[in-house]
Amino acid sequence: DYDNAIKSCRKALDMDPGFLLAHRVLGLAYLYKGQHDDAIAEFQSGVQLSHDDPVAEAYLARAYAVAGQNDKAIAIVNHQQQLAAQRYIPPVEIAAVYSALDDSDHAFQWLNRAVEDRASGLVYLKIDRAYDSLRGDRRFAQLLQQIHLN
Repeated sequence: DYDNAIKSCRKALDMDPGFLLAHRVLGLAYLYKGQHDDAIAEFQSGVQLSHDDPVAEAYLARAYAVAGQNDKAIAIVNHQQQLAAQRYIPPVEIAAVYSALDDSDHAFQWLNRAVEDRASGLVYLKIDRAYDSLRGDRRFAQLLQQIHLN
C-alpha cells in the first residue's frame, strides 16, 4: 500500500528529517508508484544523510535507471564496483541496479557473487520488486532453488 507508506514516511520525516530509513522507504514507494522524480529526490537525500553510503547510492542508481537516466545509474554502479574491489559492498545492491538497467547478465553475475558471499539480502530475492525484470529468466528460478527459496 504505497499511499499509506508515503503518508507514514512523511509523518516520520516531519518528526525527524534525518531518518534515513524513512527516506529510503518513501523513495521506494514513489519509485513503485512511477513518481520517479520524487523517488530520486528521496534517494538523493538518503545519499547525503548517509555520507555517500554505497547502499544509499545503489537505491539512487536504481531510481535513475527506472527513470531512464541510465548514464547516471551506470556511473554510480561503476563507482560501486571500484569500491567493491577495496571493501565489502553488498552484491545484491549492485545486482538490483543492473536489474533496473535491464542488464540481466551482470545482474546474475552479482547475484551469484551474493550467493558465494552468503549475503543476507538474498532472503528478499523472491519478493523484492528490484528483481522483477529477472523473474522470467531460467537463471532466476535456478538461483531461487540454489538458495532454497523456491
